[in-house]
Amino acid sequence: MPAITISDHISHRINLRAVSFYLALVGLAYISISVWALINKPLYFYVLAGLPFALCVVAFPRVALYQYLFVLFFELAIIPVQGIWLQDISSLLLISAALLDAFLHAERQLVMPKLIGNYAYFWAAIIVCSLVGYWPFAAFRQWISVTFLIVTFVALFQLLRYQDLKKIMNWFFLLAVFHSSKVIFDFIAMGGGVRSFGFALAIFGHIAEVALPVGVAFWISSKGRKASYFLIGSLIVLGGLIATQSRAPIFFGICTSLFVIFMMKRKSYSVTDITRKIVNRKIVHASLLAVGALGLLLIIKPTLLTSVYMRFEELFTFNPQGTAQYRLILWKNAILAFSENPIFGVGPGGYKLLYQIHPELKLDPTFPYLRIMAAHNLLLHYLAETGIVGGFALIALMIRKYSLALKCWKKDLSATSPVSLALLGWAFIFILSTCIDAAWMYGKLSFLAIFFAALVASHYHQLFSADQTPLSPPR
Repeated sequence: MPAITISDHISHRINLRAVSFYLALVGLAYISISVWALINKPLYFYVLAGLPFALCVVAFPRVALYQYLFVLFFELAIIPVQGIWLQDISSLLLISAALLDAFLHAERQLVMPKLIGNYAYFWAAIIVCSLVGYWPFAAFRQWISVTFLIVTFVALFQLLRYQDLKKIMNWFFLLAVFHSSKVIFDFIAMGGGVRSFGFALAIFGHIAEVALPVGVAFWISSKGRKASYFLIGSLIVLGGLIATQSRAPIFFGICTSLFVIFMMKRKSYSVTDITRKIVNRKIVHASLLAVGALGLLLIIKPTLLTSVYMRFEELFTFNPQGTAQYRLILWKNAILAFSENPIFGVGPGGYKLLYQIHPELKLDPTFPYLRIMAAHNLLLHYLAETGIVGGFALIALMIRKYSLALKCWKKDLSATSPVSLALLGWAFIFILSTCIDAAWMYGKLSFLAIFFAALVASHYHQLFSADQTPLSPPR
């Protein structure tokens, strides 16, 4: 008696020819509707064209994570009037992927990330300060934004805790190198006189300031050819950072890279797989290569970095001009708002409406910037809008991130594992830049901050979980 295979059994129950026929009809209908939409309703066409990609993203968690990182490097408004950006759509796909993954793997234990308590407290502070603020209705949009970010954070954690974080961070760094190359090319092509940001526009400087210490951590933790690749990539990211001429990101990126090197040198005293001598040799080689590359550029075009130098020179004058002057005025307005209600602030979303209780601000030549910009200082911004209540929540979040990253760094005894070192650098840069610059909790940059916060929580879970959660197979 011949054996009956599974495929034979399926063919008896399902008419494969009929299924193929119906699938062909669906495909033809889909193509026809897409062609009609392209001619008559372009927006509908984009939605239809994106459906197969969206299904692929939702079905494969790793693809969902990779597309989330890919989209971070592009600034594209989907519905400009409503303030819906490509990052919002990317996050929705990621959340859907996390929900589907949880449904398909119901046997997995549901674990809340370590930072969820801090984000919950921050969310509650937004609610309380909204109720007692000057403009309760203006706070609704910010409340929705913070809620969406927290859900995205939980979704990222649920997917990342089963992934190889080293590969995920490699993908982020590779994207940063590619976009930095584009930024450098534009900068050189324009003679160095115009600031270059690439596809990410204004937020690229902040992306690069995070990517630089990540690359440095991978370089100094690697050996042989891999170390050379990461060193060259880090120098390209540094070049892209300089091409933006963004003073604060350049300063923070370099300072954090030095912090990463310092922490690696400390660990080299207590491990055997990498010695202090090797670390010192790497530092010397990197310094010589950086100086050589810079010297070659200046020989080819001596005035290439003139505009960069002039922007930094503005900081060391008693009468700062340009964006430095605008930033000081924005900080002054934030302090003015904080003085109105030091406990609860003027209310979330109220910074841009401050002129309604201080009409004299309309006479200031920088008034248009007040209407469209934040305080350009994350700590001052939340002190202005949420007072001590929200400011304390932000400070607690900063300290908690650094504390978790430091515990991971101490727990991870291998000096050749760059993940703990890179995440410690991220936690350091979050504290450093929050007190002076950056918008890690609102706007498009918040999606980058949420991603690295989820990385910290996931790495902590992988190192400290009792069952040592195994990595999922590639999907």
